[in-house]
Amino acid sequence: MFWRALSLRSKLLFLALAGLLTVAVVSFIQMNQGFQVRQAAVRNDFKQRASLVSQNISSRFSERYRDIQSFSMNTVFQSGQKEKITEYLNSIVSVYQVYDSVVLVDFEGRFVASNNKTHDGRILDVKAIEGRSYSDTSWFAKAVKGEWSEDKARGYTGAVVEDLQIDPVSSALHSATLHGMSFSRPVVNAEGRVAGVLTARASVRFIENELRSFFEILQSSGLRSAQIMLLNKEGLVGAEASADLLAENGTLKRNPERVLRWNLATQQGQLAAQEALAGKSGSLIEIDRVGRNERIWGFAPLRDWALPEYLNWSVVVSVNTEDVISDLFTQRRIFYPMLFVFVLVFGLTGYGIARSLTREYHELSTKIKDETIRIVEVGDELVQFCEKTGQYEGSRAAAAGKMIEKSTALAGTSESRSAALTECITVLGEFEAEVANNRSAVQKGLTELKEASGKFQDLQRILDIVTEMKSRVSALNEIVFRVQLVGFNATIESNRAGPSGRAFAGVAQEIQSFSEHTEKLARELSEQLARLQMQTDEITAASAMRIGSAEKIFSDSIRIASQSSRNFPKVTETLGETIKFIREQDDNFRSVAESVEGLETAVRKSMHAGSDVVRKAREVREQIYFLEDAAQDFSHAVKGLRARSRLKRSSAQSVFTHSNEVSPERARADAVDRLAQKMRPRLVVKPDDHEPEVSEGFDSDDTPRNAG
Repeated sequence: MFWRALSLRSKLLFLALAGLLTVAVVSFIQMNQGFQVRQAAVRNDFKQRASLVSQNISSRFSERYRDIQSFSMNTVFQSGQKEKITEYLNSIVSVYQVYDSVVLVDFEGRFVASNNKTHDGRILDVKAIEGRSYSDTSWFAKAVKGEWSEDKARGYTGAVVEDLQIDPVSSALHSATLHGMSFSRPVVNAEGRVAGVLTARASVRFIENELRSFFEILQSSGLRSAQIMLLNKEGLVGAEASADLLAENGTLKRNPERVLRWNLATQQGQLAAQEALAGKSGSLIEIDRVGRNERIWGFAPLRDWALPEYLNWSVVVSVNTEDVISDLFTQRRIFYPMLFVFVLVFGLTGYGIARSLTREYHELSTKIKDETIRIVEVGDELVQFCEKTGQYEGSRAAAAGKMIEKSTALAGTSESRSAALTECITVLGEFEAEVANNRSAVQKGLTELKEASGKFQDLQRILDIVTEMKSRVSALNEIVFRVQLVGFNATIESNRAGPSGRAFAGVAQEIQSFSEHTEKLARELSEQLARLQMQTDEITAASAMRIGSAEKIFSDSIRIASQSSRNFPKVTETLGETIKFIREQDDNFRSVAESVEGLETAVRKSMHAGSDVVRKAREVREQIYFLEDAAQDFSHAVKGLRARSRLKRSSAQSVFTHSNEVSPERARADAVDRLAQKMRPRLVVKPDDHEPEVSEGFDSDDTPRNAG
């Protein structure tokens, strides 16, 4: 009910908005799906990067773990010569460049020797570490006792490892705060006894070098906001690489406020750090608690690789989201405003088009309604002509009946005349024996002939009736011409109405066909009347001639009878011929009566055809009002008004008969309602390039099956 109550403009606008919203929603979903797929790909990429960094750091750690084992087995430590030991330790620092210091202490924890140069050749102050005992350090105690930092599953055994810290030995030797971790192992003398402990103090540089290498790779890819961090088992930042820490000479600076001071998991509360410490590997997108920007985080624990589990290191790689998927952010920033503009423009355009189409449809419905009103006027005129035709048919039928009556009377008179002549012959037979005595009988026969002559005047009146019927036939021809003119006008109006007047065109053709049939009947009737008049004239002339001859014969008979009775046989013979002629005249009268009966039949057929014309005119009238109601419903549909219900059926009544209670519009609407219920299931709609056709009720030649 809601949809039917909407105007055509509202329906068009609603359909346009529905299609627009569908396109907008599909575009929005596709955009989000593409964004999510791209994010998933980037996240997976950073997960792989974190895993690769973890793998490389694990490899470097494995090298440092095995370095101390090879260092401790060198025989230079068995020589007891401090200069050689120092030179060897300097060579270790110079070759590997990842150790800040390598120190040898004896079995009691006293200082024996250490490197006195850095890897770049700077002289160190060894005296800062010579005067103290290392027996109280954990690495010395564990090395002497054999408490190794082992992970036999990964091949780590025979060394003591200290986690990342501020290295006190290296810091004292270099007179600076240095961060690193130690790898310690006992030194065995020639007798196989523990002579001391060798500790290699690896700088955090061996980790930072790996971080810097990967950062440079990310930086070369345009990711200037990349950041790589190594976390210890507590979540503290052990080493990091970022654009802020990369010096101009390519070295990596160290932020003392963050290294081993800033806890990424607890203090900063990054979910990526928490997941990494929990031993999980993956990636996610979250807000950086410090920078307050959205970043992509990839994380991986090092224990997944060749690193002892007791260290529990983790690597976190992050980058600003806009640097990685800046194109998607740009597309999203452009897409949503453009989508809004598209929706707005398309909506306004659809609204304008809907208004324009509604206006055009409304004008079209108004034109159809005007043309329907014009066709109604033609239908009213057609009905008037049909009514006049019915009146003329009634007059013609009355004239035919009168002619039949006169013909019957004339036939009766002819029979009486024939009987009188027969009696006259009988009298003449008697008169032949008594000519002199029966002169009065001859006079009586002459009187009868005069009466017969008077009867022929009735035949003249029949001729007058025939003449009157010929004038009626002329009036009928005029009516036929006017009906043809109306049918021609109806054909023109149906062509102007277009597809809507298709049915009316068929009715107009039926009217023209009927007028042609009526014209043919009138022409045949006129020909019959002409033949009848010709026969009547011939009979009249012949009868007058015969009567004149009979009167002359009677006069001559009287005269001859007075002279001689020898002429009576000749008179009798003449009277016999007269009787024969009179009988022939009776046959002619019967032919006239039969012709008159044929004329009456033709008149009845003409009246029946007239009733068909009236019926067709009524069908035309109903078809016209169906068109008018269809135009009205079309106008209502355009305006969004409710169409009039056509479900109620009522008895047929003339819509042109106006009463005081029913308005003309109401009567017209009721008639159209009834016609619409009958005609609707018969309409079949073809594509736009075809005319509508009627599926039932019409033959292939567009002629109604039940017509006439």
